[in-house]
Amino acid sequence: MHLSAKHTEFFTTLGYTFQDENHLVRATEHPSAPRARGGFERYEFLGDRVLGLCLATLLLQRHPDEAEGDLAKRFAKLASRPVVSEVAENLGLDVLLKVGGEEWQQTSAATRLRADACEALLGAIFLDGGFEKAFQCVARHWAAYFLHDEHPPMDAKTVVQEWAQARALPSPSYRVLSTQGPDHAPTFLVAVTLASWYAEGEGGNKKQAEQAAAANLKDILLQNSLASEGRGPHESV
Repeated sequence: MHLSAKHTEFFTTLGYTFQDENHLVRATEHPSAPRARGGFERYEFLGDRVLGLCLATLLLQRHPDEAEGDLAKRFAKLASRPVVSEVAENLGLDVLLKVGGEEWQQTSAATRLRADACEALLGAIFLDGGFEKAFQCVARHWAAYFLHDEHPPMDAKTVVQEWAQARALPSPSYRVLSTQGPDHAPTFLVAVTLASWYAEGEGGNKKQAEQAAAANLKDILLQNSLASEGRGPHESV
């Protein structure tokens, strides 16, 4: 593969240069792209597991005395679609992606596609250079997220649940609205209802979708609280 200026710049940002560029090519060709040679979903499947192992290892190193439950909360945030998508955007992965049509960049599909591509990239690095190279990339490009995570995050479902309890309201109710996509990478759409409030969220599994829906509902509750109680913009739900 002839390396263009954009590839050279990307490798510099990534901190890794492929020995076999075919891994990179196949990991950045979305199935929707014309004449895609296939492999994107397989690289993504592998990269999802590579990312999980890298993040779990880094968390154990950084928090040697923390309980499993708190580690799991940190992990869920670091491996979430918005964070993985943001890493891809920071890397400039968009310039290498081959996707059928350009409209994805202006839709909600962009977050999912970038996250999938980032995982495919990690799968490609693992196959090309081994676990240590993939681990170094994750450690480098997730470093800022570790630095800004001093305390275990309280997940959105817990926040919404406690908000309801504090007001003597029934517990929020979650239900799956739809499931789309291939079996190995489905997208769940979940709705949450709390009294008269309603929100939806998407995720790669039911739990992630519930958390996304709860996070959206939390934003709605916050705006409602600010409007009805006259609270300051920095106060939490």
